[in-house]
Amino acid sequence: MAPRLEVVFGLLFLGGCANAVYLISNVTIYQEQTRPEFRGRVFSTRYALLNLVWLPIMIVSGALAEHMSAAELIGIAGAFTLVVAITGSFIRSIRDVR
Repeated sequence: MAPRLEVVFGLLFLGGCANAVYLISNVTIYQEQTRPEFRGRVFSTRYALLNLVWLPIMIVSGALAEHMSAAELIGIAGAFTLVVAITGSFIRSIRDVR
C-alpha cells in the first residue's frame, strides 16, 4: 500500500530539516577546527572522500538487489547506519568533538 502524497512530502520535509541540522553542525566543526589556509584542501578532500564512498555502496547494493527486495535493502542500510552511529557514540574522538 503506497502512502499518501502528503505523507511523503511531509517525511521528505522532515528529512531535509534533519539533514540541514547535521550538515550545518558538521561544516561548522570543520571550519572551527581547520586553520584558514587549509580549509580549501580540507573541504575538497572531505567532499571527494564522501563521494568516493558511494561507489562501492552502489556496486554492493546493485549486486544484493538481485537477491532481495528494495525494502529489505533499505532495512539493512538503516540497521547498518544505526550500528555505525551507536559505535561512534562509544569512540571518544568522535563523541567529544570540540
